[in-house]
Amino acid sequence: MLRRVGVLLVGACVLVLGWGAAGAATPKRAVFTVTLRASLTKDWTVARSTVQGDCTETIASTGEWRMGLTSRRPSRLAFTLVRRGRPPRISPAVVRSIGGTATQGGSVRTLSRGPGCDGSLRRTCAPQRATVRGSTVRLT
Repeated sequence: MLRRVGVLLVGACVLVLGWGAAGAATPKRAVFTVTLRASLTKDWTVARSTVQGDCTETIASTGEWRMGLTSRRPSRLAFTLVRRGRPPRISPAVVRSIGGTATQGGSVRTLSRGPGCDGSLRRTCAPQRATVRGSTVRLT
């Protein structure tokens, strides 16, 4: 009787260990419906000074660039974890039907100092706008 219980116990352990090893070798997979919403912003201020004769001229430019992106419809992505410690694989790794707008504007100021210099001049750059439609983004 004791021998039979021992054999059953060893058999159960082998079965559990084998089952665990088989489960660890199987890739884990999850599927998501993904929409993209992003905004990108860049602001800048640059100043540069030069000396010409008696005049010191400083040119300062400031500006901003803004972009907003959204996906027009959801994309279906599958994430598969093949091995622990490694990033998941994404299939397909593309989000489609992306649209958005980008705007840019700024100004340039020139300041001249010294005897016989022109003085100050300010110029504002006309805002620019661009649109994007039907683009795709590859995820990595």
